[in-house]
Amino acid sequence: MELARRSRAGLRRTAAVATLGLAATLTGVVLPGTAVSAPSDLCPDPFPIDDLAKGDAVEGLTVTSGTVPTSFTGTIKGVLADGIAPDVDMILADLDSPELDRVGGIWEGMSGSPVYAADGRLIGAVAYGLSWGASKVAGITPAAAMYELRSDAAAAPQPAARVAVPRQQRAALRSAGATERQINSGFRALPLPYGVSGLGAKRLQKAADKFGFDAARVFAGSSAPAASATPPERPVPGGNVAASLSYGDVSYVGTGTVTAVCGDEVIGFGHPMNFSGPTTLTMHNADAIYVQEDTTGAPFKVANPSAPVGTIDQDRNAGILGPIGPTPATTPITSTVSMRDGSKARTGRSFATFLPAMGDIAATHLMSNLDRVYDGWRAGSAEVGWTIRGKRPNGSAWTFTHADHWTDRSDITFVPASMLYEHVEMLRGALGTKGTIDSITMNAKLSEPLRTWSVVNAEVRRGGKWIPLKARKKIKARPGAVLRVRATLSSAENNLGRKVVRMRVRVPKKAKRTEGTLYVASANQAPLAKGRDASGVDKVIAQLRRYPKESDLVAAVTATPKRRELVKRTVRNQGARVTGGKRIRVVIARR
Repeated sequence: MELARRSRAGLRRTAAVATLGLAATLTGVVLPGTAVSAPSDLCPDPFPIDDLAKGDAVEGLTVTSGTVPTSFTGTIKGVLADGIAPDVDMILADLDSPELDRVGGIWEGMSGSPVYAADGRLIGAVAYGLSWGASKVAGITPAAAMYELRSDAAAAPQPAARVAVPRQQRAALRSAGATERQINSGFRALPLPYGVSGLGAKRLQKAADKFGFDAARVFAGSSAPAASATPPERPVPGGNVAASLSYGDVSYVGTGTVTAVCGDEVIGFGHPMNFSGPTTLTMHNADAIYVQEDTTGAPFKVANPSAPVGTIDQDRNAGILGPIGPTPATTPITSTVSMRDGSKARTGRSFATFLPAMGDIAATHLMSNLDRVYDGWRAGSAEVGWTIRGKRPNGSAWTFTHADHWTDRSDITFVPASMLYEHVEMLRGALGTKGTIDSITMNAKLSEPLRTWSVVNAEVRRGGKWIPLKARKKIKARPGAVLRVRATLSSAENNLGRKVVRMRVRVPKKAKRTEGTLYVASANQAPLAKGRDASGVDKVIAQLRRYPKESDLVAAVTATPKRRELVKRTVRNQGARVTGGKRIRVVIARR
């Protein structure tokens, strides 16, 4: 929109009066960067965008260290019509304070910092910045749009990921110190300092690659305690506020700033957390340690979240909102991890509230606790079991239990977590939007010796003789015949000894005049029993229970008459991981 034009002298007079008037309204006369108490009106009236003019002086509140807000000043540069979303304009301002000077510009975690007009009314919240590094030019979400969160029940329009800078604003941005690269990149929502506790940076990247979340958005952060002996501070405008998907041993926490407190409702961020609409996140205070400057990107706030202080129940285009006091129901995630020799043990607890991220949270929790006990990314063995409980959409309870053995020659603590992630995600997807996951409990034992069985030989009984299974050999069998097989297993470094396992497996009855294959092998080398794609939690549980485990020895016969694959199999668990296998072709004749 076009701003009202004013003379240069008039703008100077307006700026001087506005600065003094705002300081008196909020805190008395203060200098930028000075610690201030919260304004007397925690939920001030919104300032109309149409009344803003280029050059208007503003003042805002944010936290640079600790919990007490400090002030910053600024000057309005203009307004981008529909710059955030249809019917939601973006206000541009050039900000200034000693901390902004130190780190080079607005920082991640400043999202939600309230910006006030001279008369104390709320203009909006700092929420957007120029891409590619620090800049003092901020995109402000209008207060009116944020206040709509209080009655918002409909899906909000998707905010623009990036907002192009109009030609008429480019000169003003250059004068504020923005580079051509920043201007050409446009504005984007300030990324939240999205911390994940319990993992170092390298482990976090590996987890991101496997579990699918964006590691560029997160860093190794601090955990949020489940409870605190001291009563939590009440959120205040300009103070820290954090929203978590989980807290405890593994905390997925985004930290920003409170914009306003209307009664018991906290409004913050000025942009979405996950843009999940009606949501269930936990609200926390936070204690900022400092703001870290960044030579390649935007600075970011480093903070410790507090114990829960409330619930975030709206995650919308214009920010987040939720009540102080009641906290959301959580899914407890508990793990007991020990060394097989009894030398070390730990019980860990996390509390998850956001069902769409349950796979990430559970897997990260398990991996971080395995890492803590094993104390290294190295070869070894793990025996891990988990029980997942929840409710179907109709309210009835379900339970899924799984246990298996793994070995790995480079990073044993990562492998079981990968399987847990797959199981939780399959169950979560089957539950839809009304089912729940109510608890996840894990037990694990770790050891340095590789507890592995290897199939060194396999034979099938034919014509009174034991015939070795060889890929280039053939045997004959009738449809429905029972084949007797035996396998010789040896263990790595002979730490489990050596043994012979005898099994029986049937040839598919419907396989006639065709050729198939007999396998005696580990689960990852033997064929799976075919079935339809599972839908619904009960079918998914049944499907997961059919899958062979890493510790299973499988005898299976496959055949493909008329392009229809048939599989019959027998499974025997060996109490340690099984590797390798043998196979032989089977000529299946008519009865």
